[in-house]
Amino acid sequence: MSLLDSPASAHTPALKRFAATLRAGDEPDRALLLNLQEEDRVPESKRTAFHTALAGSKRRAWKARFNEAAPAAQRALPVPAPRPSSIGGAWWTHVALGALQKLKYVSLALHKRSRPPRRLPLARRIGQPETGADRLFWITDTDATGTTADDIRNRLGLCAMARDAQLYRIRIEVGAAPSRSLYVPSALDAGFYPAWRHPGAGHAVPWGMTRHLETDAASERELLALPDAVDALEAGYVGLVRSDAPTDYLRVRGMT
Repeated sequence: MSLLDSPASAHTPALKRFAATLRAGDEPDRALLLNLQEEDRVPESKRTAFHTALAGSKRRAWKARFNEAAPAAQRALPVPAPRPSSIGGAWWTHVALGALQKLKYVSLALHKRSRPPRRLPLARRIGQPETGADRLFWITDTDATGTTADDIRNRLGLCAMARDAQLYRIRIEVGAAPSRSLYVPSALDAGFYPAWRHPGAGHAVPWGMTRHLETDAASERELLALPDAVDALEAGYVGLVRSDAPTDYLRVRGMT
């Protein structure tokens, strides 16, 4: 059963209106619709929570309603315990300097066109907001050594990362935090993000796969994590993104 199917008749009108809105939208909207239609792994309780939140939202715009409803059912696919031995060692989260500044992990005084520092101290660990509960963040075991920022952006499916972004990465020691909660990303975790990938039928291992922006291929292993005290308080510079994000994956998916 996909995320847009519901046995509860009370939810059906809202789900149908939402699907029709996406179907009539642009290529990313239709890709998002396909993501939700492909997502069949979310447990019934989480799916019902999403349907209830979407149908009960009073927000006028459907994107706002979806962004309000999706968190009701996130963390749907926890990595089983004991954690498989194949998940360990160093993983990485890749973030643009502008995003680090916006969320006040680093100083706003670092202008995006100035020469970026090779090492950037963080005010707090990734996933820890200034106030409130810890937040999930995306990690991959991609090693960016000797690789351009554009290639990393494309391999990780970071379709929102534009030209001129200064790309940083932060080391996440998964193996050093055995009690850390980890999750396999679902379409609800991805939200209004068209380049998310369902790992596909027969994918039995406890991680997701990124969608390559150029080839649409399943490219890199990915998980969702919560912050831990072992996480680095420093970001390392990867490079300047010199091109616009490719949209070839939309063509391969039949969106264009």
